[in-house]
Amino acid sequence: MVVMASNSGTVTLGDIADRLLMLGHLPHFENWARRLAVGIERICLKCVSAVMEGAQRFRERELPQNGLSVMKADAYTEMISMVERAHRRFLDLVKLDLEGSGVRDINNVQALILFNIGDAEMTVGELTVRGCYLGSNVTYNVKKMVENDYLATERSIHDLRSIHVKLTDKGRMLRNRLSVMNQRHVKILNQAGITEADLQRVTAVLGRLERFWIGASQPQRRFAEAG
Repeated sequence: MVVMASNSGTVTLGDIADRLLMLGHLPHFENWARRLAVGIERICLKCVSAVMEGAQRFRERELPQNGLSVMKADAYTEMISMVERAHRRFLDLVKLDLEGSGVRDINNVQALILFNIGDAEMTVGELTVRGCYLGSNVTYNVKKMVENDYLATERSIHDLRSIHVKLTDKGRMLRNRLSVMNQRHVKILNQAGITEADLQRVTAVLGRLERFWIGASQPQRRFAEAG
């Protein structure tokens, strides 16, 4: 029996029909009221049935898709936050190693730039292109490392506007110290249950994400240039 809510509680459509009967004075009103109640109840039952069928279809078809979409969105944003947090945690370790070694004239961000340069020689602009540093103040950091004798600069013989940077002896010593730190970490990775295969999988996934983000930014760049 279909029920409806009222201020006095829950009533059925049969109750409504009985109340209609109380208002009727004509002989045929009783049949009319009963037919009205039955008709309303049939309509309600059809509505309930339709809603139930729709809910079932939603659970069987749409809900898994929507659930998967929400799951992917949550996993995507969590991954982005995790990458940033992991990078910050590593910078904390670099800072601790520098402080433990008594190094005070270079910060952890600059030390990581220096480590990424390695034995290469490149322009300041290439530091960003090659992924050695992705911040916006690369020129400032290079200047500080030059002042503290970690980097040496040399003007290009092919383009006098271009300045190349490379590690000095002091810079190579610090890079070697950071390499030792990384080797210590590698030796104890297994204690955290992290295998070489895990690292390879993570690197592969992050590489695909990087290519995805580069590709995703292209339409926006073209749109900005067109605007």
